[in-house]
Amino acid sequence: IIDTGTSLITGPTKDVDKLLNLLPIESDCKNYNTTNDLTFVFSNDEGDFYYPIEKSIFIQKNENDCRSMIVPLDLPKEHGPA
Repeated sequence: IIDTGTSLITGPTKDVDKLLNLLPIESDCKNYNTTNDLTFVFSNDEGDFYYPIEKSIFIQKNENDCRSMIVPLDLPKEHGPA
């Protein structure tokens, strides 16, 4: 689900945890400059669509404090799967 009304990137806990392990975001911002941008790949019968996201979008950075804007969100079964 793509929701343009939120500033967060959310997904199922198991998937978000895997992603965050690949993109470690240190709260003291020590690795901010070496953190890569992120690209989501959406596939359909016509091929792949690449959606790049700069790190300044998925990492909130204040002076010496960084916070991930990628968070887990598990929907109840009656509202899923998503």
